[in-house]
Amino acid sequence: MFDSAPWVQWAGSVAWVPSGTVALYFIAVLHAPPGTRVHESSTMRTSLAAWNVGMALFSAWCTLVMVPLLLSGPNGIATRGLVAAICSDASWFSHGQPGMVAVAFTLSKFLELGDTAFLVLRKRNLTNLHTFHHAMTLALTWALFERRASTGLIFIAMNAFIHTVMYTYYAAVLFPWARALLIPHSHYITVLQIAQMIVGMFVNMLASREIIAGRPCHTPPFCVASAGLLYSIYACMFVLFAVERAKPKRA
Repeated sequence: MFDSAPWVQWAGSVAWVPSGTVALYFIAVLHAPPGTRVHESSTMRTSLAAWNVGMALFSAWCTLVMVPLLLSGPNGIATRGLVAAICSDASWFSHGQPGMVAVAFTLSKFLELGDTAFLVLRKRNLTNLHTFHHAMTLALTWALFERRASTGLIFIAMNAFIHTVMYTYYAAVLFPWARALLIPHSHYITVLQIAQMIVGMFVNMLASREIIAGRPCHTPPFCVASAGLLYSIYACMFVLFAVERAKPKRA
């Protein structure tokens, strides 16, 4: 049976990898050319469609493994309650397919930087929300995995589900018939993302309560503090993004 323990040990021995990647990513973003919105070639559109379909399928696999485990696994929400689901030792989702997902999900945050590469290649502008979210999520996911944070399961389950919806949407809107149908409802993806951040804040508050009360919660205080801070920042940034999008466009 697959065991993620060797990968956790490896992650702890190369902690410079995520920090170095984030530093290089920010440098690359600062030197990215401004967007010009030129016409895209058919090759670019095909490559982008394949990318989004691949990411959607990967996210769907993570969702199908982790969401049922979170809801009805041995320490799941329906089995033992929300506190047990977020505070039980990470060993319960570190073996077999869940362990494989935990490893693959962590490594996929490096792959997701390809979203930024596609934006640059398509000559689109990079927003602060996009770059900050991609970079800090990579660093946070690595930290949670390296420290075997018990809150990791619910974060993976939520993020994988939303990414399944998001990448499926991105793949579909590349086709004119689907674009006309889906674009008017694109704001629902932002609503899902805001909901994810609110749940993330709540989960970290709950973990903090358990730690402060002296009850067992297998998430290091550093992970609770950093995740709580980032989820709060993300929530504010996504709300501001939603408000900006809702403003009527000037003629």
